[in-house]
Amino acid sequence: MSYAKYNIEQRVWLVTQKIRLVHNISVIRLWKREFNSAPPNYKTIDSLIKRFNETGSVADLPRSGRPVTAVTTEATKRVSDLYEDRPSTSSRRASNELGVSRTSVRRIIKSLNLRVYVPRLVQSLHEDDFDRRLEFCEEMLRNFENNPDLIDKIVWSDEAKFRLDGQVNRHNCVYYATENPHLIHTKEVASPGITVWAGIHSSGIVGPFFFHETVTGAGYLDMLKSQFFPVFKALGENYVLQQDGAPPHFARDVRQWLDENLDGGWIGRRGSFCDWPPRSPDLTVCDFFLWGHLKDRIYASRCNNLMELEQRIRDEFVSLNLEFCERACRSVPQRLHDCIQAEGHQFEHLR
Repeated sequence: MSYAKYNIEQRVWLVTQKIRLVHNISVIRLWKREFNSAPPNYKTIDSLIKRFNETGSVADLPRSGRPVTAVTTEATKRVSDLYEDRPSTSSRRASNELGVSRTSVRRIIKSLNLRVYVPRLVQSLHEDDFDRRLEFCEEMLRNFENNPDLIDKIVWSDEAKFRLDGQVNRHNCVYYATENPHLIHTKEVASPGITVWAGIHSSGIVGPFFFHETVTGAGYLDMLKSQFFPVFKALGENYVLQQDGAPPHFARDVRQWLDENLDGGWIGRRGSFCDWPPRSPDLTVCDFFLWGHLKDRIYASRCNNLMELEQRIRDEFVSLNLEFCERACRSVPQRLHDCIQAEGHQFEHLR
């Protein structure tokens, strides 16, 4: 076993981070920062994940000894009935409720061909959002078809909140089934902390710019004028700014300033270039790539205070791989197609 040299805690850490980060390269980078030692290779990580998916455990299988007799027909039926009624029950809770050892519960789960699936958190949608998302996707795809260079001329922007103790824990949410149910959790996004605004385009980053108080229309407009616009103007002609429909973005003075100063137009609520569909973080690069990538790195170790957090944010922006920016921005057309295929519904959990 290629992972035999790692202890149980390290194996659990690898499985947890693989589920959270998806890509092996992200797990390896985080390992270097967490353990300050040579990381496992791709084969080792994949082998461990395979063992976990097959057995529900990262422990080594017993090499010898008498066969385990706790997995009885009665215990198997009780475990099967429980997961048929409540498939999101953890193996620990099932063990406590049924009086069957956790090891036996996991063996029974394996014998029933049940696999563990981790739900993804997605933005909840309102009833009329689906049509608006479809209209946006179809219009933008037509724009990309008519102007192939457009994908490299859009600056995707957004605010995000960073906390000292913050990040969503998705690892205690599981679902046992014989086939992937493509389960999701909906969540209204809201978190306190330092507010960061940034823009991302296929050649790099604009920002970060910080708001230390509540973002208002006046404060947002001041940031656009004094910090954003000089950088945006230097990019070249006919660049397009994308923003969502948050109240500060929709302020009358903000919209008027955007109309007067952005020669390429802007995407947003009543945008001059295209109207932005509400509650669509899966379609904007900041939400589906930038913030998650940065928070994974920034939250890898705890910050002691807000000043340290802000400096770490600045440092991570400077070190951001520009190739990632290009790949993320150029993935938007495919996401538009995926959204259309899903008839305007959430689609990331199906990819």
